[in-house]
Amino acid sequence: MKGTLYIIIFIIGITQGYSQSNLDSLNEKGIELYNDGKKAAALKCWKKILKSEPDSTRAYGMAANNTLFKYFEDGNIAKTKKYYNLIINSNLNDRDKNPDLMNPYANYRHHAAMRMASLYGKNKDFDEALHYVYLADTLYDFETFSLTSFIYNKVDMAFWKFRLYRDLDNMEMAKFVMIERGLNNDYVSQFPDWASASPGNDEVELAETLFEQYSSNELIELKSQMDSSFTKIKLESADEKRFAIFELSGFTYRIPIYSEVTPMECAKIFKNSVLYLKLKELTSK
Repeated sequence: MKGTLYIIIFIIGITQGYSQSNLDSLNEKGIELYNDGKKAAALKCWKKILKSEPDSTRAYGMAANNTLFKYFEDGNIAKTKKYYNLIINSNLNDRDKNPDLMNPYANYRHHAAMRMASLYGKNKDFDEALHYVYLADTLYDFETFSLTSFIYNKVDMAFWKFRLYRDLDNMEMAKFVMIERGLNNDYVSQFPDWASASPGNDEVELAETLFEQYSSNELIELKSQMDSSFTKIKLESADEKRFAIFELSGFTYRIPIYSEVTPMECAKIFKNSVLYLKLKELTSK
């Protein structure tokens, strides 16, 4: 995740592994043509599906995503946005199956939003890129049945925000989004049917990247402020959700909490996060 910001999310080969219906074959033909450099012919295959299929079918979703990708790769913002809106306003099911184990669902809307973010980012329109990242992270959330995959995606979204805020010369917001993600670790309560996750490399990388922005003295001050903030946590319910609210470095944090806990128990959850444990390790040397 420390690599290039503007990651291209490839799902153009999503048809592999499914039964060979006529529509699947037409999608695959388009993919073969595209990979052979015959992009105009590939586009005809996918647009034929879009004209003939209901907008709720997997074949339609594949064709729409492939068409969006073509215009995305061309750098054509207007056309990419047209097919983004087509996907967003369709009746597609984001939980259509996908053979990729790390990405088990099609996630049409999430991927479309991230392509828009990538395209605007490459054009240095960082505010607009941030808009689409936030949509992908909230309204078009990443569908998965794997806790590891869920954590990876959420950390990835935090890295996107971090880098875009940094590009906007707003390091305080860049730090805020990383701390906010790093403390959001009530996974056992959030997903009681999923296996508990051990500290992952993604969360460690997030913590390391964040703390590289601080001097040794600033890290000590951050931990002191964090410890103080955790003694002043307030719990609030809104829209059937619960939040832990506290002030830190001039920002108000609203971290989702998925269990019935006291403020003290909530502080314990935060202190068991990879982020806090890494901060504790760095400040104890």
